[in-house]
Amino acid sequence: MIQPGSTRRIILTLLLAAASSSLGAQSREVVEIIAERFTFTPSKIEVEVGTMVEIHLRSEDTDHGFRLADGTNVIIPKRRHGEAVVEFEAESPGTYRFECSKLCGAGHHFMQGEIVVTPRATDASLVR
Repeated sequence: MIQPGSTRRIILTLLLAAASSSLGAQSREVVEIIAERFTFTPSKIEVEVGTMVEIHLRSEDTDHGFRLADGTNVIIPKRRHGEAVVEFEAESPGTYRFECSKLCGAGHHFMQGEIVVTPRATDASLVR
């Protein structure tokens, strides 16, 4: 037997469940970047808005740095001495540069890359 007021509670529960499933789970992208000989490989990463990005950085030679414009700056330990991990949410579409922040030799200024944050596929279809 249904109690008075329980119908509203059931409908509200169903509406909340539908809303949360339409939002979907936040996606996560794990990327490995190798720093070596004045390059980052890969030097370009592409993710959608709203993605949690986890970047694992390893060096195959000397110590390097990894700096983003937002102030994120980590040291990547030299070969066989571990890795650095950077995590962030890709909040806004755009192209964001990263660079080596530790002087690592004559070609240091070439050590750059970019993270391209694209609109979600569903967001892009609404923009037309």
